[in-house]
Amino acid sequence: MYDLVSDIDQYHCFLSYCQESHIVEVQDNTVTGRLVFAYMGLSFVLQTQNINTPYRCIEMTLDRGDVRTLSGKWCFEDQGDGYCKVLLGLEVELSENYLHALFNRMVDRLADRMVSEFVDRACTVYGLGDS
Repeated sequence: MYDLVSDIDQYHCFLSYCQESHIVEVQDNTVTGRLVFAYMGLSFVLQTQNINTPYRCIEMTLDRGDVRTLSGKWCFEDQGDGYCKVLLGLEVELSENYLHALFNRMVDRLADRMVSEFVDRACTVYGLGDS
């Protein structure tokens, strides 16, 4: 699961509303990733700096984008027998503008679906577990 979450270049292949995804820069264990989301004809950009501790956690902070603040952490706990417990904590403070309500709806929907979409992706890629 860590490999799937750290593979930012593939997010657009399976995350709802994600139209573009790519790694901007890698320096040691810090990866800067840029995501473009589209919802109801509008595009929103999030660029995060991610501190990766391989197979344990990925800590995210906002580098730039269409929100005021963003911080989060993915945690991965080996459960044995090829299974992994995945936890995502995400805090987002939205910008105040005329698109605020629409963007808020998109962020809520994305957050609700994100972990399950990564689990579905793992089932597709690795053929493990139940989707």
